[in-house]
Amino acid sequence: MKKAIFAVTTIAAMLCAVPANAALVNLNYKLSYSSGFQYQSNTPVLSGLVADFDVAFDDSADIAPTSSGLTIHMLNLGWTKPVTFAYNAYLKKIMLSTNPGATWGHNDNPAVNGFGVFLRTDQPETTVYAAYSNGSGMSYEGTLGVLRTELQTSAVPEPITWAMMLVGFGTVGAAVRYRRRKVAIAY
Repeated sequence: MKKAIFAVTTIAAMLCAVPANAALVNLNYKLSYSSGFQYQSNTPVLSGLVADFDVAFDDSADIAPTSSGLTIHMLNLGWTKPVTFAYNAYLKKIMLSTNPGATWGHNDNPAVNGFGVFLRTDQPETTVYAAYSNGSGMSYEGTLGVLRTELQTSAVPEPITWAMMLVGFGTVGAAVRYRRRKVAIAY
């Protein structure tokens, strides 16, 4: 009986073992002014920019602009506007933008207050290109210094892992309960 239970459990575990397709990515970015964001020789419009935010997402597919999974600790643009992020799985890039209609080819519309930046998720960068507009019809471009940190996430077992664990506990319980009992004959 024990051999049969062991064989069934082993076969079930081999059939159910499926590798995980997605990985939860949890990153922290700190951005600061580096250069640019000025027109001709004027003072840079974003010289005091500091941004600190976390993004957590599943990197197996594209993500349309959303604020879900985005935690902004600091973003001093001088005005308040909703910020969203999008993810392109092919490019391995995050787009952080105040313009929900922004595309992967262009950051923002210069006619409205806006800010947009593209950040790589597969390798660290020290500077990134960004675009900014302040509603005056002028669009400013420049670079930001970047500090990227991968945040630790606790692993969550997949449902099949939980199922195999329960089957294993059941098998051990069955083996303990249904062991052979020796019959003692008294003369």
